[in-house]
Amino acid sequence: MQNSKLKRIQICLLLTACSLLPAVHCSFAGEQVFISADRVEFKKAKNLIDAAGNVEIWYKNKTIFGDEAELNTETGDGKIKGNVLMSDLESYMASESGEFNIKTAIGTLHDVSGTIASKYYFTGEKLEKAGTYRFTIFDGTLTTCCEDTPSWKFKVSRSDIYIEQYAFLKGASFRIKDFPVLYLPYWVVPIKTKRATGFLMPDIGSSSKDGFFINNSFFWAISDHQDATIYLDYLEKKGVREGLEYRYIFSKKSSGSFLGSYLKESDTQRDFYKINFDHNQLFPNDIQGAVKIDILSGANQDKEYEDDTALRTRRQTDSYARITKNWSSKSLQILGRKRESTESGYNEIYTQLPEIAFVNQKERIGESQFFFSMDSFFTSFRNEKVSGKIEVERSDLHPKITYTFDKFPWLTLTPTVGLMETYYSRGINKTTPSPPLLRGTEGFTRDLYDIELKMEGPKFFRIFDTTPLNKGGEGVVLKHIIEPRVVYTYIPDIDKEDRDRIIQIDSIDAVSSKNIVSYSLTNRVLKKSFTSRLDKVGQSGVTGEIIRLEIGQQYDINEAARPALSGGSRRPFSDLRFDLDTHIINPVIFNFDAAYDVYESTLNTANLDAGVNYHLPFPLLLKEGREGEVYLTAERRYTRKPESTFITGITGINVMNNLSLQYSARYDESNKKVLENDYSITYSSGCWETSFDIVNRKYFTNGEERDEIKFFFLVTLKEVASIGKRGNLGLIQRKL
Repeated sequence: MQNSKLKRIQICLLLTACSLLPAVHCSFAGEQVFISADRVEFKKAKNLIDAAGNVEIWYKNKTIFGDEAELNTETGDGKIKGNVLMSDLESYMASESGEFNIKTAIGTLHDVSGTIASKYYFTGEKLEKAGTYRFTIFDGTLTTCCEDTPSWKFKVSRSDIYIEQYAFLKGASFRIKDFPVLYLPYWVVPIKTKRATGFLMPDIGSSSKDGFFINNSFFWAISDHQDATIYLDYLEKKGVREGLEYRYIFSKKSSGSFLGSYLKESDTQRDFYKINFDHNQLFPNDIQGAVKIDILSGANQDKEYEDDTALRTRRQTDSYARITKNWSSKSLQILGRKRESTESGYNEIYTQLPEIAFVNQKERIGESQFFFSMDSFFTSFRNEKVSGKIEVERSDLHPKITYTFDKFPWLTLTPTVGLMETYYSRGINKTTPSPPLLRGTEGFTRDLYDIELKMEGPKFFRIFDTTPLNKGGEGVVLKHIIEPRVVYTYIPDIDKEDRDRIIQIDSIDAVSSKNIVSYSLTNRVLKKSFTSRLDKVGQSGVTGEIIRLEIGQQYDINEAARPALSGGSRRPFSDLRFDLDTHIINPVIFNFDAAYDVYESTLNTANLDAGVNYHLPFPLLLKEGREGEVYLTAERRYTRKPESTFITGITGINVMNNLSLQYSARYDESNKKVLENDYSITYSSGCWETSFDIVNRKYFTNGEERDEIKFFFLVTLKEVASIGKRGNLGLIQRKL
């Protein structure tokens, strides 16, 4: 049936034999097919629809466009030709002609190009679709580059593609642009948008210590909530290292991970093993549990084989089990912990089993201005060293009452009174033969109280309107605030007998007599930016702190009143502390803190962080509107006693938005020694990336210092594969 009076008509087509009426919606099994064209003719005897001119076919989430089409209303078979476009939720294909079945979603397209799974681009003389997730391409190409001339592609005689599995390539060649660089008679490429079981591409590199290395791994997607990676690494000079990493999320309340590895060096026969296990559990009534197992062999794998600086330089393992219950202002924690030294030639094991801590945060007493808080601990300590073993139980109770006087907004007075009651199950008996730590006295109690009076203010401030707003312009208002603070702390002298018996373990045991006044002056500069006069009038601009400078010191009253010893002098003033943080300009940081000895006129500590990140235009190298970037960040850490100075820095430049060069280093200034040099060059494009890294570092084997040079090379084809390994260049603590 044809309606010549209408340019476009729409009909509903049943997938079984039924009456065909124009512009009538009919249904088949709850689904409808719509056809729209300039001309539509229904051949009832053959159950065929002929359509011509701007043909559009819509079925479920699929669309088919073309110049001419034919569709069988009974079988669902169809043909289409001329500027053919087919699409669904994840695929888009353009071709000259094709055959299809609209019910089964199978068919064939000729002279075709398009995308599969939204990220894989292809061309082909012919494409056969055997279902929603299976395609076969003949005499075509496959890539993830969305370019007219792809940066890379596989040219194939045949490719069988299984979505969320693999593409099996036959008669393939790998090409950069259109230049063939590698012939592959048979190759497998992952075609995945979700986790899937399979071999991961190996990491490849070279080291002067390990020789050529290749890290092989197999990923096992066990279920939606757990997976594992199995490692088998080959190190030319050291042997084979096995490893297993397992991750799980059993529920919102239960999750964790396991990592273990083992290597027996073929040249030294030393055993290297490492086990890390973490588990977090949420029990009923919001009780939280956590377990961490951290085990490292005596031959320290972290120091000799890890690329991560933090792992390489850590000094102890840390294993614990913890149960925590939190309320609005209270918390209860039960902890068991074991720490073991990883330093070469030094053996120490420190355990807390158990430690029970109950903390009451500051809370108001009724409607008064008084507040109550308390810290309470029970801990059983065990410390084993070469010199002996310490075992002691300690209970500590520290309740405090605080009053807050804040009637004036510019001044706050806060006095606090606390009691410190500490019980020790044993202590040092200096009358026994050495070592004294092995023989203890009977239990005893240390009774103390502490007083603190804190005064903050009076505060002073001034506002500077640096850039008054013009009509529609931008503006900045600065606010300079000066905040003085004085804190008086008093703890009476400890009974001499108790002081001599206490085994020093942590800060609770180290409490000593105090009669100290601490005073500081803080300068803060706040910046409020406005984008319009309306924002300024309504005070709705963006506020941020751009400068903070704190200068502080302590005065020890007891030290000032102490009789001067022969040959000595009183030193009641502590180091003068400086702490400066700046964020004046977004791409620049400059932070500094130091402690200045007022008696010897020298710095005891000095730490500096400085960095800049600046965008540079390269008009001769870049296209219009594109920029480059240069960055530099450095840290310097200085300590006078014991003397040590370390400098860590990172600098780099990004050119043309895809080429970056980076250098980072760690330098021991005290010993005039470079500990590590890292060099990196990376080139990235929209669909591929390559990098080359060189790491030159020092490491220690049985206390002996040695040098190592490592080479890393990585090529990544987006959404397809990564071959090689990237160096870990994270030396710097603070980056822009």
